[in-house]
Amino acid sequence: MYIRQASTKKNNTPVRILLVQIILCILVIASIFIFGNLIFRDDLSQTKQVRLDAEVETMKEIVSNTIIRIDEQRETAKKRAMDLIEACTETVAESDDTVQSVRGELNSIRHSEMGRYVQALIVDDINCTLISSDYTNGVEVTQDEAKALLNQEAVRKTIEKKDCTVHLFALQSDIDEFVKDVEYKLFHKQQYTEDSYIWVNEVLNMEGGDNYAIRRIHPNLVDTEGEYLSTSMQDSKGNYPYKTELEGIRKNGEVVQQYCFKNKSNDKIGKKISYAAFYEPFKWIVAMGTPLDMLYADIESLSEKRMTTIMVRLGIVCVIVLILLFFSVRQTIIGLSKATQEAERANMAKSVFLSNMSHDMRTPMNAIIGFTNIARKHDPGREVIECLDKIDSSSEHLLSLINDVLDFSRIERGECRLVPVPVDISSVTNQITDIMQGVLTNRDIDFQVTGNKLEKPYVLADIVRIQDILVNILTNAVKFTSDGGSIRFESEYRSGEDEQHIIARYRISDTGVGMDEEFVKHIFDEFAQEEKGARTQYKGTGLGMAITKRYVDLMCGTIDVDSKKGIGSTFTVELPLELTNAENVRKQETNIAKTNLTGVRILMAEDNDLNAEIATIQLEEYGMQVTVASNGKEAVKVFESCPANTFDVILMDLMMPEMNGYEATKAIRNLDNRSDGRDIPIIALTANALAEDVQASLDAGMNGHLSKPIQMDEVLKTIAWNINR
Repeated sequence: MYIRQASTKKNNTPVRILLVQIILCILVIASIFIFGNLIFRDDLSQTKQVRLDAEVETMKEIVSNTIIRIDEQRETAKKRAMDLIEACTETVAESDDTVQSVRGELNSIRHSEMGRYVQALIVDDINCTLISSDYTNGVEVTQDEAKALLNQEAVRKTIEKKDCTVHLFALQSDIDEFVKDVEYKLFHKQQYTEDSYIWVNEVLNMEGGDNYAIRRIHPNLVDTEGEYLSTSMQDSKGNYPYKTELEGIRKNGEVVQQYCFKNKSNDKIGKKISYAAFYEPFKWIVAMGTPLDMLYADIESLSEKRMTTIMVRLGIVCVIVLILLFFSVRQTIIGLSKATQEAERANMAKSVFLSNMSHDMRTPMNAIIGFTNIARKHDPGREVIECLDKIDSSSEHLLSLINDVLDFSRIERGECRLVPVPVDISSVTNQITDIMQGVLTNRDIDFQVTGNKLEKPYVLADIVRIQDILVNILTNAVKFTSDGGSIRFESEYRSGEDEQHIIARYRISDTGVGMDEEFVKHIFDEFAQEEKGARTQYKGTGLGMAITKRYVDLMCGTIDVDSKKGIGSTFTVELPLELTNAENVRKQETNIAKTNLTGVRILMAEDNDLNAEIATIQLEEYGMQVTVASNGKEAVKVFESCPANTFDVILMDLMMPEMNGYEATKAIRNLDNRSDGRDIPIIALTANALAEDVQASLDAGMNGHLSKPIQMDEVLKTIAWNINR
């Protein structure tokens, strides 16, 4: 009886665990929805503040761009005036009749945009003659008047003649008046709403008095042009907006303020946010304003939509978790009842799960990354570029997590193999530096690279795995080092155990957060992450350093860690490498970058329309011609129906309806009436990325294996190598 009870308890325990976990998940979901609803309903004021801050930044940018445009107008006008002066100078310098040549030149440029502002002052021992568009025949001026003209700010050119000196010039004050006229017309052409616009106040007496400026530019309210702005003027709520504006301009050169106004269309009192900045060359106050009711009009609806969207997403995530949890516990139940047989089944299920998850996650990621890259090539705006950058960053992070899990799974199963090839080991430093430049974008970290040179740098090495080791350590250093810190990457090469070997020693030091002595002992354990909030603050799987250690062990190398909390960490990697000669390296290197792929004819078997569209667009950008077949059976039919040598390369997806990629490849290779079927390069282009998938592709008769998401550099290199071999 006791045995039966024990047995019954043993059999029912996993079921009870499953039920408890499902109930807990349901409670968590309910809690998320309840508290999420409360949180988002209390989030309205915070959302408004965020929107307000964003609007202020937008106004600042508009005002700043306006000031920049005015500066550019001034510089352009000055340059145009100087170009005219330079042209006149050449003619006057070569002329024997100075006065006549000056008159002629000024008369010829008078109708050009800046010509009417160019003047000439001819000074000899007795007289000073001023010639301009107003005085085409010239007018005599006194020495003091001439000196006053020459002392004014201007663009000028002086010509020394044998009997006189000629000063050709355009006064800055005239140029500025020209620019002001241009800006006035430009402002009046711009379209704004009645209460939201950009305007200019010309300052008359900022230092004292009640009336301090005349409103000169106001695109929609023309009747206020010429109105004096007084520091004693009040708004509809008794505030002094112009006094606040003036005091802010005096103190900081800029000011942000809120004030009340009456809407002319409905006489309602509302609040307005405005930003103003001082433009000193013209003594202008450039300002921008927006009513708050317009700004907040859609906040509540946006907040509701945001809450609904997030709740739906949370619900989907929770359902997925429940489904995964159900299957996970179901596997546990089977494992408890069939311990011996399930050990093998578990490994098989794990491989199938990883393969399916890899395929199912890489397929939509291929679409995300592919269309993101395509969108970048269509001149998107700044806000769209920022969104694309965030999509890229998130995609790369998710892909790195997937790759970490798959890489560690390969290592655990003993399927990870080194592929040593002849390489120049000193090139690692340059490659790592290039990679880190991208990683360090938008980070204020001092990255230093040092190292010694090697007389014979040619070795047999798996350069990809060495890069993985160093990039894993360096990206961790970047992750755990705050802005203002530093990272040092040192490479050193020394003699090995005999003349045929060397030791590559890499030392990476950072001034980051460091680690506790206790955690250092476990840093190379899988899923190891230090406590005290590190998992929340520094995202990751905890597999990076475990994978790094396994790779170092595969190369018979060593890795040491020295770290102090709050001071930083130092990783030292030593790898023994076998020497080879330069000739082997040159044979290994193929100048694929210079291969012209224009006109290469591709037959692509792909059942996913999005993936087919992405690949077609990207391949056609390099001049290739793409024919798409929706499955393996159609690919065989298209190939067989076309004349021999119609296609140069076949890109073959693996998981397709009707006929999969393996079967299609074998069918093409075995066509009796088509000799080109045995020789044409067939390359797997698939979301199946496990080692057994690669081997299965090769066993089926394919020439190569490319995994999704598509990396165009690898695709182009593989195609180029196969058509040139």
